[in-house]
Amino acid sequence: MREDFLLDDNFDIIDLGEEWAEGDSTELDVELIFLTDKGDNREFPFSGFGAERRLKARIDEQKFVRELTIELENDSFSPSIDISNGISQPIIEV
Repeated sequence: MREDFLLDDNFDIIDLGEEWAEGDSTELDVELIFLTDKGDNREFPFSGFGAERRLKARIDEQKFVRELTIELENDSFSPSIDISNGISQPIIEV
């Protein structure tokens, strides 16, 4: 479990008035890795899977899973990825 500030559906920090919401950010961390492209995060420019870009191109399902697994493992996750519903709707468990 990872603790961090929590974001809403628009990826804005959840503001509780005088403080920000904190809690388990594991699911959020995986979602951000999945969605962001390399270079989107200044602090970690080599992190990011870039799902939108990948889904627009022709992609081999095995390559998709392998590269997503590597990206998540680089951030210390041990993922299990199920693409039985298609690569546009992967089920990622960490």
